[in-house]
Amino acid sequence: MENENQRALTPKRTKRAAIADLPENVSVFAIQKPTGTKWRVQLGKRFTGGRRVTHDVSSIQAAKKWIFTDAQKLKADPGSLLDLKARAGSTVFELSSAQINEAVAAFKRLKGIGIGMTLTEAVDYAINTPGLTLG
Repeated sequence: MENENQRALTPKRTKRAAIADLPENVSVFAIQKPTGTKWRVQLGKRFTGGRRVTHDVSSIQAAKKWIFTDAQKLKADPGSLLDLKARAGSTVFELSSAQINEAVAAFKRLKGIGIGMTLTEAVDYAINTPGLTLG
């Protein structure tokens, strides 16, 4: 009788079984090249948040090392509300969507005209400049 774990391996699970605890949307499989067997790591669109990335390495150990070090730099940061709250605190939720959109537009305007100021510096300049008419 077959081992129950082997029977439960679907083709997708078989690909992922080469490395334990493989992140979601990452696959590893052997490929044949003229120079011998290589291991290909594929990072899916959901992992990267953009295009699919492939990386060939010489051994399964090198694939594991690359996945858990360099590939992590390519991982998308989806920015869920819980992550956002943990990073920015509850202050971010005090702003209305109109205020957030206005801040984003202000950042784009500062960047677009090449002024090397932060938004806070631009506001301080507007407040502290004598004779500047604020409307």
